[in-house]
Amino acid sequence: MQSYNISGFINNSGGGDLAFDSEGTLYLACFSGLYKFTEINDENGTAEIIRISAENFPFQLTSMAIDSKDRIFVGTNDSNSKLIQISKEDGAYSIVKT
Repeated sequence: MQSYNISGFINNSGGGDLAFDSEGTLYLACFSGLYKFTEINDENGTAEIIRISAENFPFQLTSMAIDSKDRIFVGTNDSNSKLIQISKEDGAYSIVKT
């Protein structure tokens, strides 16, 4: 198993998940927002990301999936868990199901 040093996090506090879209772009959704990987260097174990969302999410994310229409969905781990859709364009989100 290889580990990577990732640069570009803002307010990182752990948690979250990774998923590839249909074009092979890797996304990371975590408490500090939605990120897009801009560079991954397997040889030296480094990666660079940019934050798409304007601010931190008000919840901890525990899972992430991208559906066949390239929509991002995440789940939360609070006592009243939520299914949330996040925009790949600007990180805006809406609660789909509680």
